[in-house]
Amino acid sequence: MLTLVIGNKNYSSWSLRPWIYLKQHGIAFNEVNVLLYQGDYQAQLARYTPAGKVPVLVDGATTVWDSLAILEYLAERFADLALEHQDQLMNALIEEIGTPINLTANHVDTPVNFLRWFAEEAWKPWKCLLPS
Repeated sequence: MLTLVIGNKNYSSWSLRPWIYLKQHGIAFNEVNVLLYQGDYQAQLARYTPAGKVPVLVDGATTVWDSLAILEYLAERFADLALEHQDQLMNALIEEIGTPINLTANHVDTPVNFLRWFAEEAWKPWKCLLPS
């Protein structure tokens, strides 16, 4: 199961970004709140990341920090969610930006396929996920 280590939701908007993504998509995760700048917060963070900052996503042996890197990781890890909800996404695109119905499928499929391709290519030279 995923573990998301975050700071205070009222003051740490960077922490809130992956938290909102996970909640919005109904992805199960454990939430660990670290009270930043209080007590031994640095030791608490060191258990999850060498960066010493929040947010941190732990997925088994994979640790990702930086909110944008976490969002990209989640988008790739759960790319099938976009395809499962393709009809809703297509309708939103039609209503939001007036995309013709015959082009909306490309707006959903292309980003998902791009993320999958890039994730596979990133593995080839290094045989591992690169740290952010």
